[in-house]
Amino acid sequence: MKKEHIGILYVIAGSLIISTGFIFGKIFLEHTNPWSMMLQWFIGGAIAATILVFVRKDLDFHSVLKKHWKHGLILGVTNALAALGWSSGMFLIGPNLLAFIWRLGTLFIILLGVLFLKERLSKVEILGAGLAVAGTVVLSYTNGNGSGLWILLPVMGALAAALHHFASKMFVKDTHPLVLVQMRVIFSLLSISLGVGLVTTLFDSVEFIWLPLHLLPLIFFTGILTAIVSFYLFFKAYEHLDVSKTAVIRTIDPFIVILYVFFIFRELPTEKDVVGGFMIVIGVLISVAHHRVSNQLKQIWKLRSWI
Repeated sequence: MKKEHIGILYVIAGSLIISTGFIFGKIFLEHTNPWSMMLQWFIGGAIAATILVFVRKDLDFHSVLKKHWKHGLILGVTNALAALGWSSGMFLIGPNLLAFIWRLGTLFIILLGVLFLKERLSKVEILGAGLAVAGTVVLSYTNGNGSGLWILLPVMGALAAALHHFASKMFVKDTHPLVLVQMRVIFSLLSISLGVGLVTTLFDSVEFIWLPLHLLPLIFFTGILTAIVSFYLFFKAYEHLDVSKTAVIRTIDPFIVILYVFFIFRELPTEKDVVGGFMIVIGVLISVAHHRVSNQLKQIWKLRSWI
């Protein structure tokens, strides 16, 4: 099997697994708030990560942590911000809308390339970005309030997720994917714990709420699936594919979520949700596809000049 095909399989498997988080999140938020949910979510992942540290001694986790702790800190903080934006989106707008909004992270990845890698945006990429933004505006009017303010938290979460994936692609070259996942989960738990502590201390109206006892094993298992297994697969995919190609494949995520929600909760998105969601997905595909083609043409031109 070709290296690229292996990477594609890793991405699809990761998407199928991480999309289950939308389902579990909907269930958990019936019993707790977003902050409390994410803290308990990452406890399960951190426990599994700690066990892996002791089982896989060949990875020499402690030496790598001492050398690359800044990598873990960057991944942990950005992932914690993404997780809190995601959980707030789950609470405010539900899984179907959130799955489409989350694809904006792909556009943010391209913009990060413009900022840090000095890449240029073409007219086609700007058109695709504009279409995606228009789709976001359509979704913001779904509830009829027209303000769109409620959609800002998941959008900011998508930006944090883009920063996380952008950094992951750079760090995976120096660190084993499993060690990267371990550092990411541990630093994420520390960051979320600090955030929850600050919010509950500063605001009397916010309190930490434990899930019912019968749901605790499920959220710990969910944390292992979505925080460790799925991201291990994505990090493995980064060894075979570039970030933009991975992003193209992950445009299937919202449709996986819609299928999960339909089969489990018998809910379907509204017509406006579908229109706005498709505008986002098509806009992202236009921008990423053109971004890949233009980069490949630049490489061909450099090769031609060298010859």
